[in-house]
Amino acid sequence: MSLLCGEDCNSFVDEGEGEVLTPVGISTESMAPVVTMADESLIAFLMEKECQFSPREDYLARLHSGGLNVSARNDSVEWICK
Repeated sequence: MSLLCGEDCNSFVDEGEGEVLTPVGISTESMAPVVTMADESLIAFLMEKECQFSPREDYLARLHSGGLNVSARNDSVEWICK
């Protein structure tokens, strides 16, 4: 089982007509490199990196004291839940 997406980002299918559309102004050199890690090592790598994106230890204190913009946080959560 592979967690990697098998789609090709160089072409798009128009679902109405079924024809392949090529994006304009996108060069393949500027696109992100294809991940070639094995599934297990990729998952381990992502789990290791997750701590860099987790809230800081003082997150709740900052939230309660008004040090964070609560409306921006709520907007973000609403957008994610869509």
